[in-house]
Amino acid sequence: MASISLRSFKKEDLDNLRAWSKEIDARRYMSRVFPKCFNENNFDNSEYFDWFVIINDGNDVGCIWFEKEHIKDKYVQLGIIIGNEELFNKGIGRKAIEQAIRESKLIVHAPKIRLNVRKNN
Repeated sequence: MASISLRSFKKEDLDNLRAWSKEIDARRYMSRVFPKCFNENNFDNSEYFDWFVIINDGNDVGCIWFEKEHIKDKYVQLGIIIGNEELFNKGIGRKAIEQAIRESKLIVHAPKIRLNVRKNN
């Protein structure tokens, strides 16, 4: 069974995110691979999003985030990307979501989670 952990997403992770997106052709699955209000020059937007790198057996394999569009929203949107198709359907995403729910500071103030899924995903 895979060992899943999370750590905060940092600016240095952007190159991996770009590589993961290209590797799986993320446009097929999702409209974007980062929080809506993300700004490359400002990673300290914690009022609007929590963003984590997913680590599987010691390797960075993707990322997950919760975000609010408006600060007073009572829900968060979930975004997740696993950057290697060989890791799909192994429970990594489910475990990462469960762990991110426990670690996210936004969930405390927005107890509902929304996920938009494309038909082809």
